[in-house]
Amino acid sequence: MDKEQKSEIIDFINKKYQEEVPRPFKFIIRKKANKIQKLRIEDFPKSYLDCTMKDFILILKEALEKDKLKL
Repeated sequence: MDKEQKSEIIDFINKKYQEEVPRPFKFIIRKKANKIQKLRIEDFPKSYLDCTMKDFILILKEALEKDKLKL
């Protein structure tokens, strides 16, 4: 993935974050987002790594609709 594509993704996330996350929740999200730096790709199952972003989002939506995702 080239630098322009990466920037486009980061810009999209930043825009959604600014537009859709209420200010009181931003502190909590920032604190939790720091845990991303501790993630180890080796710990993820192969099915997760092989999944496209489109499939991942559809899986999350379905799991939420069916109350399978425990958040």
